[in-house]
Amino acid sequence: MSRWGSATWRAEAQRWAFETLDSMGVNHANSMHDLSIQAWSAVWRISAASGDAVMKQLRPRDAQEIRFHQFCAEAAPRFVEPPLASDLAEARMLLRDGGPNLHEFDVNPDLMAEVVVDYAKLQQSLVGRDTEAAAAGIPNWSPADAVAELRSQAQILAAMPATDLRRITTDQYDRLISELPSYRSAGQVLTASAVPLSLDHGDLWMGNILAAKSSGAYRFIDLGDAAWTHPFMSLMPLLYDCHRRWTRDSTRFDLNREDLRSISSAYLGAWSQYGARQDLELAFDAAAFLAPLRRSRAVISNFEHAGVSDAHDLGPTPWTWLTAGQAFGCGMLS
Repeated sequence: MSRWGSATWRAEAQRWAFETLDSMGVNHANSMHDLSIQAWSAVWRISAASGDAVMKQLRPRDAQEIRFHQFCAEAAPRFVEPPLASDLAEARMLLRDGGPNLHEFDVNPDLMAEVVVDYAKLQQSLVGRDTEAAAAGIPNWSPADAVAELRSQAQILAAMPATDLRRITTDQYDRLISELPSYRSAGQVLTASAVPLSLDHGDLWMGNILAAKSSGAYRFIDLGDAAWTHPFMSLMPLLYDCHRRWTRDSTRFDLNREDLRSISSAYLGAWSQYGARQDLELAFDAAAFLAPLRRSRAVISNFEHAGVSDAHDLGPTPWTWLTAGQAFGCGMLS
């Protein structure tokens, strides 16, 4: 069981949250409601007369998410809700309850097109803030390193025990290594792109997007996997999420599907000042091909200290993410 299952620890977390709310003069309930208890974080809701609050507790090694969140909230508070309070040393923060996330709704391509335009606005609010992003600890992810990253992940996954769901076989390892030239080409395309560096959320799916309030914007949460890189790297997980929700069979993930292309088209339209459409589309396809490297690495690291009981939280395995690259024009894992 994860440390979040400890009654002693939970009591300490609750004490901090209640004392913090008390110091702010907030009239709140005397209990916390579980929202998400996972191997890498725990989230609770606290009812309050003036509006519910949400407390998020991270593993100490993941405390940087608080700094990432604060950086984005300071630069773009319309899209990232500023924390009510935080404790970096204890890896926890308190936020207003932003309401339901999009995973709780039936969504369609038109709505998702609105979402990605707002996300592009968040990214563009951060363009030029490279120094501040580095000061906040957001890691740089260079597309030029894609080949080394794929090789590293393949070696790690192949060396895992046979009982580990993330492990890949010798044949799967060989298939990944055979794709190194495609990863090199995609990295070169992104390195040459005129689109400036910005935030890649790293885990952009419907559960990490809060529904827009009236006359408001969509808001983005859970920034712990963020990186500073080519901004187009962000969209692949969201498009994959859309595919999984809108496809009820084993249909292959294909970015050229009309519904998915309508979303990426809306997103690229928000970046039109940075190049011709053909150049933007080339960069987008290269970014979508490389983006699974970011998600697969997150799955590797998030479960480094997890147990067998946490396997249900794994979601798509690294192999699933990496082979999602078969849908993109820069390479094939067939």
